[in-house]
Amino acid sequence: MNKQKLKNTTEELLATFLKAGKIAKEISAKGVKITIKPDKSPVTDGDLAVNEILTNKIKDLTPEIPIISEETVDLKIDNKNRNFWLIDPIDGTKDYIKKNDEYTLNAALIINLQPAIGIVYAPGKNRLFYSFGENFAYEIDSGEKKTLNCKKKKKNEILGLEHSGIISAEIENIYKKNKVSKTLKMSSSLKFCILAAGEADIYAANARAYEWDIAAGHAILEHSGGVMTDHNGKKILYGKKNYRNLPIIAKRSKDLSKWFTTKSCNFCALSYLLILLKKIYHKIKIWGDSMIKKAFVLIALGVTLSGCFMAPLAFVGPATSGFTTSSILQSGMTSGANYLVKKSTGKTIAEHAIESFSKDFLKQTYMPEKLTK
Repeated sequence: MNKQKLKNTTEELLATFLKAGKIAKEISAKGVKITIKPDKSPVTDGDLAVNEILTNKIKDLTPEIPIISEETVDLKIDNKNRNFWLIDPIDGTKDYIKKNDEYTLNAALIINLQPAIGIVYAPGKNRLFYSFGENFAYEIDSGEKKTLNCKKKKKNEILGLEHSGIISAEIENIYKKNKVSKTLKMSSSLKFCILAAGEADIYAANARAYEWDIAAGHAILEHSGGVMTDHNGKKILYGKKNYRNLPIIAKRSKDLSKWFTTKSCNFCALSYLLILLKKIYHKIKIWGDSMIKKAFVLIALGVTLSGCFMAPLAFVGPATSGFTTSSILQSGMTSGANYLVKKSTGKTIAEHAIESFSKDFLKQTYMPEKLTK
């Protein structure tokens, strides 16, 4: 499935999640009907209603991809597919029964055993999280769309999340290693979304629950720039026997002392570079409308700016050193681009960059707010 199909499928499901969440709230308000499953866990008529709504829509959108839902799965049958949907209609059923607001509706598309789409909706909090690829993670909070990039909200503490309020010695050691200064109890897959939103830093757990409990949140966290591994640092894959989860560590960033992630900063720098390139290019008049000439100018500007702007900021890597073929080419392109830009606009590329590097201009990009102060 290509990127456009992933995007379209995800966005087609958003209204369905909102509809299912509304129905879940209505059933809760009337009073849920509870049944005890063979594994002694509760299921409500709310779980079943949401499951029907989500599975029907997903079948319409991707009829060729099998659906594995908590409410209909047969644990005796091994999953031998590499591409499949994982659905947890209501994660946090006990919270749902108690009318708490941390329960979530979840769906994840697994492609080649890895999460490619994630959707998590917390109706009680009116927060809808979704993603369909790296740097394509979003939240709709009370109707307002925001980009998720794991940017830390509280910079004076490292907040760890816990599921039950009881932390094992192994988890406590993980939190000590990551210098966690405070812990907060939180239910359901909402934990992963809170990490993606930068409102907490780490969640670690021993082996518990099933793949459908974590897959959607896993997708959203990783697509926002976060990381999730087992306790040995290995990647989490899906399609395991009996769907049982391994012990996991989910983090906002590999290095929790950073208030941003490397991935998000690379994206920020690229965003700034493109806007600056466009700003300078539109001022150049001497080259006319020839597509070949325009292409040359764009390439020259791109080479110049990537060497002069992105490398020194360490968003891409160290600047080229030594007299290599690439460094000579970059030097020549830089000189040529500077000559053309100064002749047309009266300023060099560096002067344009300094002029543009202001708080108002940076607000047009995705640059972190620290760089605007």
